[in-house]
Amino acid sequence: MKRLFFIVAAALAVSCGSKSPEMHFDNGTGRAYYNPELEMDTLSYSVAMNIGLGLRFQPTSIDFDYETLIEAMKAEMAKESVDMQFIESNKATMNRFSEERLRPYTLAKRMAMGAEEGANLPELFDDGEFSRENLSRYFGHDIAEYIRRMGFEVNMYWVYKAIGDAMAMEGDTLDESALLISQDAMRKCLNGYFQVGYKNYMTDRTREWLADVAAQRDVNMMVVENDTLYYRVDVAGNGVRPRTLRDTVAFSYDVYTQRGALVESLDKRVASLREALDKTEADTTMNAQIKDMRLNHIRKQLNEAENLDIVLGRAMIKGSQYGIQNIGEGGTITLWLPASLAYGERGNKAVAPNEGVVMTISLKSVKYGKSDEEIAAEKKAMPSIKKVDAALSPKGNGIVKPGAAPQGMPMRKMEGKQPVGQEPKKANENVVLTPVSK
Repeated sequence: MKRLFFIVAAALAVSCGSKSPEMHFDNGTGRAYYNPELEMDTLSYSVAMNIGLGLRFQPTSIDFDYETLIEAMKAEMAKESVDMQFIESNKATMNRFSEERLRPYTLAKRMAMGAEEGANLPELFDDGEFSRENLSRYFGHDIAEYIRRMGFEVNMYWVYKAIGDAMAMEGDTLDESALLISQDAMRKCLNGYFQVGYKNYMTDRTREWLADVAAQRDVNMMVVENDTLYYRVDVAGNGVRPRTLRDTVAFSYDVYTQRGALVESLDKRVASLREALDKTEADTTMNAQIKDMRLNHIRKQLNEAENLDIVLGRAMIKGSQYGIQNIGEGGTITLWLPASLAYGERGNKAVAPNEGVVMTISLKSVKYGKSDEEIAAEKKAMPSIKKVDAALSPKGNGIVKPGAAPQGMPMRKMEGKQPVGQEPKKANENVVLTPVSK
């Protein structure tokens, strides 16, 4: 089967956080409608075809219930307003399924490759929260929320049609005759939109959103590297503030897209890892070898998350390097960042190209690095180093001629072959190449 081109697989990776007025998220709504009478919308079909092929041919072989998935998508799209609390809860459940069921299943399946047929694999579904029907429902709501936030007018008729066409295929081979367009046509359509149209849309959308943020009474402005970030000091903290990008800081943080989707939360990650550790330790059904590997993996991740401290200048989100300097230890700050100070024109799996982000930071501790004054004093105290010009060939090409020494550095005779007419050096003499002291 040809390698599938999944541009929008991020639909299965985006999680959403709860909204509050103080976060000043972009409240713009998506432009989705349902009209089977209109001619085929290639972009709507391409986006959904890509998702559908991902669901149908994903390597873990999750057998989704198509009808339940579509019903959940329709229920989500029918909501008059977005229930962010539900979206966040739904995503948390999907993440738990991934940690508790999907990951152990995938690992066991990989280890069983080449073994006799009928190898003992852990159950992927159960009869309760992680049943096939419930899992299809979770994914349906998540996909609908992703599509609702797309930056173009989506005809949901063609979305449901494309997902249905992809998931109705039988066997393990992709049959393009069952689809209305080819994979090549899908790739060209998605490339054209996501590389140009979507980026331009998000650029304009982000500019309008930041203008609205700047108009809020509780928001301040800070110019950084020819761009502007906006911030609000929620708790000032003590007087111990980061001074330079060389300082080491420990902090917790939450990052959201400008539309309110949670990208990452350190505290929630720690809580999730602790929960996964407890459940894995208590699991009596898991293969012993797989269980040990899983426990070691979780413990390593948990240790890194609980003891996170970094040199400020190495913080991945550039805007945070400067915004955090407005608070002291124990302080909290909210940042509104343009794409240039966040994830840039490429974005990531949860952040659209050219999309801004909202970031909340709680500063725990600061360990001062060398100050600018200390570094300047050290440089001043360092002895001056004279440049030594190498003996160059006549053409000045930087190549030292055989037998030549750098200017000002006469070469003493070396052991081995000596020039004709000269006596060889005695064996006990230490012969080295050293500059002659002046």
